[in-house]
Amino acid sequence: MDVFWRAGTFWLRGLGSGAQLVRQCLIGLVGASPINLVDHQVELLRVAAEACQGAVHGWLVDAFQSPGFSCGSLDPQGPAAAALVKLVARQPALSTSEFQSIVSDFSRTCRGKLAPNALDRYAGL
Repeated sequence: MDVFWRAGTFWLRGLGSGAQLVRQCLIGLVGASPINLVDHQVELLRVAAEACQGAVHGWLVDAFQSPGFSCGSLDPQGPAAAALVKLVARQPALSTSEFQSIVSDFSRTCRGKLAPNALDRYAGL
């Protein structure tokens, strides 16, 4: 079963929580989903972050700190994950294109396609 579909189903049926939706998006982004679904998951995460600004920081932290959570080639409690949390939960919110670039680069970093410090370029945002 596709992670993106499963996450969306939890959200739409109200059976899960925002935290579960964010966790499932991250699982897909870090490598569980095919690369052609990453853009959809980025958008789902962006909408969740926009709709639940006050909660998204905690949801991301909880996902990265949950036992057994893997970020592919990265440490889920390392600097790249911390940078993602900081940037995604940033207020005022990032523009749509900035958000998409950051989360897509995070996904590529987890998949070993970019250097572990790839998100450093966004530090000035």
